[in-house]
Amino acid sequence: MQKVLIIEDDHFSARRLKRLIMDIDDTIDVHGPLKSMSEVTEELAANNDYDLIFSDIRLADGDVFEAFRKVMPQSFVVFTTAYDEYAMEAIKNNGLDYLMKPIDADELRAAIGKLQLNRNAQQSAVESPLHGVLNDTRQYRERFLITKATSFACSASTT
Repeated sequence: MQKVLIIEDDHFSARRLKRLIMDIDDTIDVHGPLKSMSEVTEELAANNDYDLIFSDIRLADGDVFEAFRKVMPQSFVVFTTAYDEYAMEAIKNNGLDYLMKPIDADELRAAIGKLQLNRNAQQSAVESPLHGVLNDTRQYRERFLITKATSFACSASTT
């Protein structure tokens, strides 16, 4: 994982989340935080190439699902919220995990681990059928034995 986006309207929650992410892997390029639906829509319309998105649900001007209806993220989303009633909606919007605030570092690490497991599974699913075809070393017959019927000429003698 290289590039993540944080969607969070609370400054302190965003800072804490960024710190937790960097504690897990300091090579991750963290973008954001985005604080409103309009910022989310504009950013995803311009740059929808994130490896993972961490998103609060309730933003300053509405819920993030409205923004996702305009521009659906191409990556999985880990929803980070204080509300548990949005879990089903989260699943419909590329939800990889649903973390309740305050975010626990171990739960965050597990959520990031799910992304890696999912990627490995997708890669295996693509490689397995191709691997079988490319490495098919069965030998086929090059020569066949064919019996040929001989025709006998019958001559009828007329005397």
